Amino acid sequence: SDEPTSDVYLEGIRVTSIINLSEAGAKNVMIVKCRAENIHLYGIVEDITVRQSVFGSIGGRGYVANNFVVENTWVSSINGFAAESSVAIDHSMMDIYQSGPYYYTNCITWNWNEPEGVTMYNCILQKGNIVNCTRVDCWTYFGGYSSLFTDGTDCNWGDNRTWELANPDSFIGNDGTQI
Repeated sequence: SDEPTSDVYLEGIRVTSIINLSEAGAKNVMIVKCRAENIHLYGIVEDITVRQSVFGSIGGRGYVANNFVVENTWVSSINGFAAESSVAIDHSMMDIYQSGPYYYTNCITWNWNEPEGVTMYNCILQKGNIVNCTRVDCWTYFGGYSSLFTDGTDCNWGDNRTWELANPDSFIGNDGTQI
């Protein structure tokens, strides 16, 4: 279609492949408690929220994202958005950081590259040699993840994982919230 995908609410959907949003772009889309291999966004996207979901990746395909928000989500990577985008990731778990216009708050990350143009607040980071991004009140965690979480030995997704921190009082951000 030549019209953007708009005013869409998806909840509780599990797809074993890829969710593709319109080549004409997307506006006012909310994806809640969904699971899929990937989400591919085509065209300019605006006012998109992904919440409480699990995705292999979310890819912007080089397009602009205005007010793209990811909350309480496990995702391997978020990438491919144009530099003038506004992409906010909050209380989520990421496998790979990519360079770009990404603003992370209260996230846990592992196995990532040195991102440029990224801002991170109150995040737990696996590596400490990040020099190409802005970090404020972040923790560098060199211990194994078996000591970070009470229910697992790694950061792989599992349907029964609780992701409960073993020492939650050690990871309180300057905004007063737990990571």
